[in-house]
Amino acid sequence: MDNTNKVTMKVNKQSVIPIYYQISEKLKGDIVNGKYMPSEKLPAEEMLAEEYRVNRKTIRRSLNKLVSENYAVRIVGRGTFVAPEIRVSKHIAVILGDYPLMEHVSMQAILSGIAVRVKEEKHILHIYSWDHVDELVSIHSGNRRPVDGALLLRCYKESSKVLSLIEKSGIPFIHQGTASDGAKNFLEIDNLRGMRKVIQHLYDLGHRRFGLVFPVGSSITSHTRSRIEIVKKQLEAWNCPLSKSHYFPIETDVSPQQYEKEMERVIRCENRPSAYICVRDDEAVTLLNLALKYGFNVPEDFSVTGFEDMPAARYTLPSLTTIRQDYAELGYEAASQLIRLINDYVKRKGDKIIPELIIRGSTGTPAKREKNA
Repeated sequence: MDNTNKVTMKVNKQSVIPIYYQISEKLKGDIVNGKYMPSEKLPAEEMLAEEYRVNRKTIRRSLNKLVSENYAVRIVGRGTFVAPEIRVSKHIAVILGDYPLMEHVSMQAILSGIAVRVKEEKHILHIYSWDHVDELVSIHSGNRRPVDGALLLRCYKESSKVLSLIEKSGIPFIHQGTASDGAKNFLEIDNLRGMRKVIQHLYDLGHRRFGLVFPVGSSITSHTRSRIEIVKKQLEAWNCPLSKSHYFPIETDVSPQQYEKEMERVIRCENRPSAYICVRDDEAVTLLNLALKYGFNVPEDFSVTGFEDMPAARYTLPSLTTIRQDYAELGYEAASQLIRLINDYVKRKGDKIIPELIIRGSTGTPAKREKNA
């Protein structure tokens, strides 16, 4: 074959982006720009390998990527052709766990962050409940409406079933909510660093006698369990172990009146701690309201911290020192991570977002009796 007039296509072999990906994107650009028309046969692997000066295995990966993204179709014995209809927008599915959506501001914020990111890329968003995952997989497998990627949103109780179905389908996915269920790709709040920031803040103020307030019942999640263990281990490491009388499990599957009684025993306990660490804002906000009701001065009598930065945290008297979880950012980053995974040149095993400590009026130096203890 005479190659004297052959034009060699350039790829950047020094780039962090794999060569097959660069070639695939170049071919994709040629398709979108009309160099190759719908249903037109693409050059043979041998020809493309020669043009780009790479081996056929690299070209095959490039073509496979085009096929997986619906820019091309492969016909056995004939070659690879431009798809009859190019679907540029990707279809992204959000699979919701068994959460009452309208009762959780955090879930709504996460979804808004996902929607913003998906819209930026001009992709299409679909929402499914966890018990319709088999339907989603069936649609994908039947090629009726292929799904390019899925975001599993807080599928705690249902994780094993959902993960099994999604993994078998081959749909790229990110599990937002927890890293403890074996998911290979996840995104979650870094509870460890968040709780350590709270404890460090109180410790630096001079506190050495702590109370731990945490929910029990259906309200407890893997995240709240994680925060409880982090507090216990960190305080033990600093020689400030929690006494048995300073553990305050709060039953949440009760009436509002009973819940308030549960919280009253926290504030009325003997040998009261100088600082209450609440693993959720719910209990911290209630504690501050009860302190106001019964005439306690916070933080003079005791300090209170939370975790989440729910809207009410800014309007208590005093306002609540807490860990801010930016749920909209979490949703935005989860969608970004999924898009990177779909494009597959930046694969990440998992990631955690470090939350921010918001210091407000509910924390201060301990009373003199604490300092002299």
